[in-house]
Amino acid sequence: MAQIQTLANIGSVIELKYIGDDKRPVAQFRAYMINSKTKGEERIDRGEWINVSLWGSCAEAASKLFSVGDCIYLVGEMGTDRWHDDKKDEDANALKVDARLALPYLPYLDALTYQPRKGKADPSSDADDQAA
Repeated sequence: MAQIQTLANIGSVIELKYIGDDKRPVAQFRAYMINSKTKGEERIDRGEWINVSLWGSCAEAASKLFSVGDCIYLVGEMGTDRWHDDKKDEDANALKVDARLALPYLPYLDALTYQPRKGKADPSSDADDQAA
């Protein structure tokens, strides 16, 4: 699989599952990978729909924070899912990204609220401890 860093718009509700014996979290959703250019006044859209799997603590956070339509920055590995569609009796494929990081795309945000994780001290206290 190829390494990828891309912007994408979330196109489906994020489904959070826990898989395997260790109950590893995975968030799965569809996204529209943005690849557009402007030519004068005209915008040329060459984006692609992708299936995204986001793993670990990022999966849990994404399922709480992101919603359909949000623009995110994805980092991961891109590949192709291949299968046989029995209804159409033909082979099918779809682009996929196994993401290890998903971040909100800051230029598209109206507001962001930071709240420390439960049980964690105020992050400014960490700086005070290091300076001492």
